[in-house]
This record gives sequence, structure tokens and C-alpha cells, in this order.
Amino acid sequence: MTVRTVDPKERARIQSILYMGIILLTSPFGWIGGVLSQANKNLPFILNIGLFVVGGLLAYLAGEASQKRERSGRARNGICPTIEKNMIRQSLPNK
Repeated sequence: MTVRTVDPKERARIQSILYMGIILLTSPFGWIGGVLSQANKNLPFILNIGLFVVGGLLAYLAGEASQKRERSGRARNGICPTIEKNMIRQSLPNK
């Protein structure tokens, strides 16, 4: 998805920032899982289930927001903003 939405000239920089963020956010979970496991062997699984539910909820909310934005764009212009952007790109002369 990043490949399609980010300008090709900025793609490497943006992807490196995204991957760095992912590594920074996920790296402490091995230690957190170990600490939870020492307390109770079921706690790491409960943490994973909780994070899965939060991720699912965030994905659902992002999808709803995207659909709402797309519907409001169609109501404004009579056309989907993404399609309109692609049409504008295709109409511009290549350099």
C-alpha cells in the first residue's frame, strides 16, 4: 500500500521511517512477554488476544473513516477522490 500511495522519489525515506517505527514499537514485546510469563504462563496469550482485538478495532475504525471520506468526496464532486487524482495524473504530460 505504501508503494502505491507514496511519491516514488520519497518512497525509500518514508518506508525506512515506517520500518524503524515498527521495530521500535515491537521490540519490547519479547521482554514484556517474558516478564508476563514469569508471573503467569497465560498472561502472554491474554496480552496477544487483547492486542489482536485492539488491532481489529483500529482496522475497522480506519475502514469506516475511509468509506465516510470516500462518500463525502463523491457527494462533493460526483466522483471518488482517488479516481479523480488518478485521472488528473494521467492527463498531465510526462516529463
